[in-house]
Amino acid sequence: WEGLQNFLSTDRTPLYCGSNRGSTKGFRKSYKNFHFYWILGAGHFVPVDQPCVALNMIGAFTQSPAVST
Repeated sequence: WEGLQNFLSTDRTPLYCGSNRGSTKGFRKSYKNFHFYWILGAGHFVPVDQPCVALNMIGAFTQSPAVST
């Protein structure tokens, strides 16, 4: 993939939920239209383990961000 070196050199962005900036829930690394997510404390069923992060991630994919409570 011609974008590999750019993707690898891109910093990952921490993911938070709500106003709690003291607890990192995961990380996202993006280059152009490729996005890689590390979700901390989650297994294969992210919506059960980290529902807030899952909602934000799906909102980003669909470009219709939802508000989690």
